[in-house]
Amino acid sequence: MNHAADLDPDNAEHRQAYMGVRGLGPVTLAYFCMLVGHEDVKADTWVVRVVDRAIGTPTSSDSAHELLMASAKQLNVKPRVLDHAVWDFARSGGLKG
Repeated sequence: MNHAADLDPDNAEHRQAYMGVRGLGPVTLAYFCMLVGHEDVKADTWVVRVVDRAIGTPTSSDSAHELLMASAKQLNVKPRVLDHAVWDFARSGGLKG
């Protein structure tokens, strides 16, 4: 793999090469993939908290990821656009109160 376009986030070898580095996991992989142009959602702490509040119960990063991907499809928006909107909501104080 020499170029960002060579990255396939669904390829097990690519995922293992990335996540085989200490401290790099599925959330940072999703964000890395988003930065190089893949459509994805990075279910980090803030995104998970927004999803928790929206569904009224604690959820995992994996479940939040699945819910946001499905929501993006239902809303007919790119997943990274929805991710950014959710993250911006959390960052701007939407999680207060």
